Amino acid sequence: MRRIQFMLRERKTLPGVKHQEVREYETKHRQTALKIAREGVVLLENKKSGEKPVLPLKKGTRIGLYGSGARKTIKGGSGSGDVNERSCVTIEQGLEHAGFVIEKKEWLDRYDQVKDASIESWKNGILARVNEAHPFTEIYFTTPYHGPEENKITENEMPEDAEAVLYVISRISGEGADRGNEPGDFLFSESEKENLKKLDETGKDLIVILNTGGLMDLTYLDGLHHVKAVIYASQGGMEGGTALGEILSGDVTPSGKLTDSWGSSYEMWPGYDQFGRNNGDVQTEYYNEGIFVGYRWFDATGKSLRYPFGFGLSYTDFEIKTEKVSVSGKQVQVEVSVKNTGNTYAGKETVQVYVEFSGKEGISHEKKRLVGFGKTDVLEPGESQKLTISFDGTALERFDQDESAWVVDQGDYGVLVGDSSADLAAAAVLRVEEDVVRMAVDHISPLQKELKEMEWTPQAVVYEEKLPVVVLKPENLAKEKKAPKENPYEAKAKELTEKLTAEQMIELVCGKTGGAQAQAGAASVNVPGAAGETVEYLASEIGADQGVPGMALADGPAGVRLAQKYYTDANGQVEPVDIVDGIEHGLFAPEKVLTEGEEIYYQYCSAFPIGAMVAMTWNTELAYEMGLAAGEEMEEFQVALWLAPGMNIHRNPLCGRNFEYFSEDPLVSGRMAGAITRGVQTIPGKGTTIKHFACNNQEDNRMGADSVVGERALREIYLRGFQYAIEETQPKALMTSYNLINGVHSANSYDLCTVSARKEWGYEGMIMTDWMTTTDGGSLSYVCMKAGNDMIMQDAQPIMKISVRR
Repeated sequence: MRRIQFMLRERKTLPGVKHQEVREYETKHRQTALKIAREGVVLLENKKSGEKPVLPLKKGTRIGLYGSGARKTIKGGSGSGDVNERSCVTIEQGLEHAGFVIEKKEWLDRYDQVKDASIESWKNGILARVNEAHPFTEIYFTTPYHGPEENKITENEMPEDAEAVLYVISRISGEGADRGNEPGDFLFSESEKENLKKLDETGKDLIVILNTGGLMDLTYLDGLHHVKAVIYASQGGMEGGTALGEILSGDVTPSGKLTDSWGSSYEMWPGYDQFGRNNGDVQTEYYNEGIFVGYRWFDATGKSLRYPFGFGLSYTDFEIKTEKVSVSGKQVQVEVSVKNTGNTYAGKETVQVYVEFSGKEGISHEKKRLVGFGKTDVLEPGESQKLTISFDGTALERFDQDESAWVVDQGDYGVLVGDSSADLAAAAVLRVEEDVVRMAVDHISPLQKELKEMEWTPQAVVYEEKLPVVVLKPENLAKEKKAPKENPYEAKAKELTEKLTAEQMIELVCGKTGGAQAQAGAASVNVPGAAGETVEYLASEIGADQGVPGMALADGPAGVRLAQKYYTDANGQVEPVDIVDGIEHGLFAPEKVLTEGEEIYYQYCSAFPIGAMVAMTWNTELAYEMGLAAGEEMEEFQVALWLAPGMNIHRNPLCGRNFEYFSEDPLVSGRMAGAITRGVQTIPGKGTTIKHFACNNQEDNRMGADSVVGERALREIYLRGFQYAIEETQPKALMTSYNLINGVHSANSYDLCTVSARKEWGYEGMIMTDWMTTTDGGSLSYVCMKAGNDMIMQDAQPIMKISVRR
């Protein structure tokens, strides 16, 4: 019935238009993409060149430009997270638009040939392996593209008269495969090292730009003498090049901050040698680090960091002063004043608030935890702004596995305020005068295999007497019961449901085999290139005054992924669109020759920055604006559900889909997903699908990998972001993941779908599986339904019919 409630919306005509003129929504949403890219770029290093920092550069500066991402800039990752946009601004174009003069382009011209040849070879290799037993999707998603070795810079390609040299490192990753701690991926390739060394020997200022979807080992740069700046440009969608040009020229001051801890080498992360294929076992993944993920791990172990969580430089300086910390009920309010103390550049600053845990005997705990953040407007030199950052006192809680309860321990907690996890000052003491059992819950997802988890207790902290002390009263920390909201479609949905036959209900849940209608999970008919479309029943078919409309679902999360164009026949009927038409801008699609009466329709969607870059803005208002833009395009193209945002935790930097996800921290993930959801769901009849629920932290063998994780870590780290998003915004849908958690496929987990999502968090939307979850070796169809899934995308097991009838 939840499905029908959401689907009761009118249908329109064919999506798209017959012309290629730029439309108003494209122009508007391009500005949204640009704003996100501007604020998501992170300035990591900016050393002096002469008397002042090398950046920003003067407009008109002659520059040398090299590296794989300079002209072949990567806008985002591959797989279902790709978007078929009209056009993208490359870094080369962005620099020229910003007024820079690129001295020589011979190297870029030669690299074009190298890159184009490698893509053609990759394409042909995939197509050669496709057959009836191994369909295109299987081969494509397990054969990620890796860029070629760069051509070596020759003497006549060297930047003789350039005042500065920019080198753009690019990496791409995607669905179905993890990255590797190897040259050309997490490490510099041999050709990159040779080219960088040659440019460094010129003595010119060298600026390294990272056009990557995730972290990499930058140790090689430490041996070079003239690297003056490092910029994490990430993958900025269709306006990434423009944003970088504006930042390099000083038109925009960088304000992005890392949402991951950047270790000095891969060996600094927990379980580095055990992750995925690193130990030769992609079947079982042991989460031995427990709750110590990201900065929690680096705080506890003291492992070497290159850049801390929350870090990012600016062209100006800011002063952050805490004015007041107060408590109202269970809300803690931190009032701060932020002043731009520089004298040249305007800019934005992000204020981060953490709570610090003082060691308590017998209790393993992280040292500190992010509980809130806020970002200023653009502040001119000398200008100040006040921010109030609020957080719930329940942010102090931990999960007690022995008691199966959420508890807040008696004691003093430091309120830390600053601009990164490594630059914080104690602002107040939060005092809890007695132990509080906030909420007793049922155990979920018990371990089936032995797991030795890390335990660590932080040192006891004695706070300065001058710090203000604010008290959180135990009675204000108790669980609040939330009354379910009324759904205006519930009565009608119930009425229609009662008129459906068992066979029709089966089709609604798991697809209709045969006939002209699309199956749930197969490519959409009415919205070409959409990921799927549900069955439709006319009023006459079910004997009612209203039918049950079909519902189109489109991939994300960097935009709405549809086929860029499709065709209608002489009768005006949409011609079938194959999955290859909607992947890689139709790279794998055969040439199409129009016949008499056929027409072309165009569906240009916006490519926004990747999820990781959206998070690095630390700006939930921009995340909301992106969601609103996606919702408007869903309305334009008649898509009901966006299969986004992705919000799994960055447990390990080699996860192939980290680019889609937000952070190593569940609060950042939950807040960003919630903001995007609010934006999308502002448009009536449109909804997000937060995914992948849960522990989708590995892409190699993603349908068979078993995440062996303790209940405390599961609840505090891997489910927490989903909980924030659900409790605050009620996304219309929740997608389960392929992997197993403690021996049970996520889609088959009653503990996750029903106990956690529905009973504990009060989730009211649909729960669906990922595509083809029930193929051999995957989830069982009837167990998906018993677990709490409302829709199987798409079902591969006829036994589903038996379970529905039951």
